Amino acid sequence: MFDPLTITTLLNWLARHAEAQRAWQITDPTHADYGAIVQPEWGVADPRTTGKFLVLCGYLALGHALPDDQLLDQADLAATYLLRARRPSGLIDLISVNIDSGPDTGFAVQELCTVLELARDRTVIHPAWPSLLTKITTFVREAVPGILTSGFHTPNHRWVMV
Repeated sequence: MFDPLTITTLLNWLARHAEAQRAWQITDPTHADYGAIVQPEWGVADPRTTGKFLVLCGYLALGHALPDDQLLDQADLAATYLLRARRPSGLIDLISVNIDSGPDTGFAVQELCTVLELARDRTVIHPAWPSLLTKITTFVREAVPGILTSGFHTPNHRWVMV
């Protein structure tokens, strides 16, 4: 039996998912991928998984449902990694198959833009929040030129490029 779909049950689900992902964060400051979330199936740092972690953390912060104060600090660290993980084009890799990928970066930008849009009308009181939003904004803005000039290789990617 499923719980009814409410904001509370949704935020609880997001919190559980964020808890699972945060356990995969690389926290060794000497590691080249410091701050990244490891894709558990592959055992390597993954920009895509890291971007999704940022979205989860943003939604939890905006919903005033952070499980603890450390989560946004971890998200800020993940955002720093995401900026480092970009190619010179501003694009990220889908490590399983697409290197310097406009469509995969477009999917990340689309999700991160929801956090930025929702943050316009909501306040989050946490020392890491302004830095996190700045890094997400930088990622989005610097990804757009690469998305505009990259190609796509499957028809279902066309819509995200627009």
